[in-house]
Amino acid sequence: MNCVVAVLYLAGMDSWMTNHLVIMHSQISPFYGVYRPPGSDEFPLPASQSQVIRSDVKVSGPGTYNAIYCSSTLEVSKVKEVVTQGLTPFSNDDIIPNGDSAFGLNACRRKISTLSRGPRSSQPRTIEQLIDLRMCPLPHIITLVHEGKISVDRYQNFDAPPSDQSLLTLKIEKELPLNMFLSSNQIFRTNKKQNEKILAWSQGYLHVFKRASLWTRWEKITKYGDENQNVLEISKFLHEFNLEKRREIPTKEMNELTLMPSVETDHSKNKNVIDKYENTKMLDDMNGISLRTKLPSEMVSNDLYLYHKMTRW
Repeated sequence: MNCVVAVLYLAGMDSWMTNHLVIMHSQISPFYGVYRPPGSDEFPLPASQSQVIRSDVKVSGPGTYNAIYCSSTLEVSKVKEVVTQGLTPFSNDDIIPNGDSAFGLNACRRKISTLSRGPRSSQPRTIEQLIDLRMCPLPHIITLVHEGKISVDRYQNFDAPPSDQSLLTLKIEKELPLNMFLSSNQIFRTNKKQNEKILAWSQGYLHVFKRASLWTRWEKITKYGDENQNVLEISKFLHEFNLEKRREIPTKEMNELTLMPSVETDHSKNKNVIDKYENTKMLDDMNGISLRTKLPSEMVSNDLYLYHKMTRW
């Protein structure tokens, strides 16, 4: 059985992001792709002859939803092709539009360039001072760090190497609130007290954070710009998260993995159509879980911080 995971994001009022659909798998060559959802707010539905089955999912309003697509006959790369057929891939600008506003990324670039040409005494020394100037929000600062225009001295959480060509070099003097790193205020948390993790949207992509040594601190364990390699951590989190929800929620309240459409398989001499029970069992055997299609989330607290992880460069 080969499967891909789909995560549909429908933007609410709290988000910079646009509606988008993530398709990913962690087999052989891990893959994380972002697409425009069909109909702007739906999951793709494979054709009946495609040999790909999909978990039943109901979409209703803003939020984050997940579904699984599987095949007993196709390789995972072919499953991905079936699911993404006809979809429009998204660029970074599609996921988080830069816009032409005062806080747009291009405006931020211009202001950083102007600052760098001014007297040293007028330049911010820390990232907090730059944020206080209201020239650039943190997501744009992270983007400029990856472009090499800003260096953040010995700070590892931005996942960018040091740059000799940066226009500004800043320091971190205090931990930054976790919600400053998030593209949406929704977070998804497991109930584990040891090695506790959360899943959240940051820079428009899914990222996993784990509890650091201090109770209110979190450390990002996935990396910006390394989406394909992040898939394993994200998939592990979703597996554990949905498994917990299966234990907590009565079966009658759950969206079971009833799959559509029914498909034929080569394992049947008579080419009989697999019934609904067998379809459901196939995915249960593969994943060991039943999904809640809409991920129940909580709002991130203002007193949660991203762990001030320093490194020697």
